[in-house]
Amino acid sequence: MIIRSSIPGDEEALRAVCRRAILVSGRELYTPEELEAWAGFTADRKAFRDFLGTQRALVAVQEGRPVGFAGLGDDGYLASLYVAPEHARRGIGAALVRRLLHTGRREGLKRFHAHASKVALPLFQALGFTVLREEEVLRGGVPLLRYVVVREEATT
Repeated sequence: MIIRSSIPGDEEALRAVCRRAILVSGRELYTPEELEAWAGFTADRKAFRDFLGTQRALVAVQEGRPVGFAGLGDDGYLASLYVAPEHARRGIGAALVRRLLHTGRREGLKRFHAHASKVALPLFQALGFTVLREEEVLRGGVPLLRYVVVREEATT
């Protein structure tokens, strides 16, 4: 596996990874209605492209195909983390987040935060993030539970 920056032309593959990650990986933790509402933004190509445009995305590639991606905003916000379900639980998500944390620290960031789904929460916790609070967000009129997580870097 290699990790690289997102490049023009990645959008369709990343959109497919995102949609499958939501609909398949979340099956045991969310209802079908919740999953469809959450995945709804992937149906709109422009909305998905705009979503990617809010972050600096890294892409995990295996055998020439994107299998996951994660993105970092300027303020330390981890804006996305999605791994294709057939590649889940193999360390890809952790590798992406670690790389983003490294990039952010190099840029002087001391605090990282994210909105973690029930699916991603254990990964964030394993990487040193703590839960500040649970919150409910509406997607397509459907309430979804997520967690606000934060990681403070040690100052030296």
